[in-house]
Amino acid sequence: MLKLSGYSRTFWVANTLELFERFAYYGSKAILAVYLAEQVGLGSRTATFLAGSVFNTLLYLLPPLAGTIVDRYGFKRSLMGCFAIFSTGYFLIGFAGLPIGQSLVAAVGVKAWMSMALIVTAVGGSLIKPSIVGTVARTTNQETQALGYSIYYTLVNIGGAIGPVIADMTRVFGNLRFMLFLLIFSVPTLTGTIAAMMVFAVGESIQAPRYYEYVARLAPQDQVGTYMGFAFLPIAIGTFIAPGRGEPP
Repeated sequence: MLKLSGYSRTFWVANTLELFERFAYYGSKAILAVYLAEQVGLGSRTATFLAGSVFNTLLYLLPPLAGTIVDRYGFKRSLMGCFAIFSTGYFLIGFAGLPIGQSLVAAVGVKAWMSMALIVTAVGGSLIKPSIVGTVARTTNQETQALGYSIYYTLVNIGGAIGPVIADMTRVFGNLRFMLFLLIFSVPTLTGTIAAMMVFAVGESIQAPRYYEYVARLAPQDQVGTYMGFAFLPIAIGTFIAPGRGEPP
């Protein structure tokens, strides 16, 4: 508890914002492709391409550019701007599925509207990453940085775990026939699947904080946001070249 008390109010505010951003991101990601395919009417192939290759790749490809904006305008202004853009993007995504929005969306074109909405959302999301990680770097020192990044990544994982549960996962788990269907088509045993996920989660939780700490120490003091933005570039590359992700509809 003494170690936790050594962090500033800014540190905790930034990490709390990151927690709620992860709620929104993982909650929407759990149902985004299905929503685009069925509710918006784009079909499974186009929906998978937009939600996977376009949205996810942009989300991790833009942080290098976003990092320079953060260094130019500061973390506070960047966070305010990114949440405004982020909220606008989510509103545009949801608006396409509402009866009241059908005429406007149809006039623009469903695919064009959703492409615009997803790009806006990805731009906002890309600004959040270097802003939060950069704030952690600025509000910690050599003694507190390692634990600071562990706290940051723990909250990211909490958001990733709870977000999908919030987005209708309770209803899905209640459908026993569907859960049995998924079980039939899963890796050899349920126990093996759970064990593999646990091992992966432990490994990632150990590796990721050290990764961000190392990048922060390499960065010049006035370019922390830029360096933190580039730290997400490997994820963008992996997302784009993953099997079945890069094929346009």
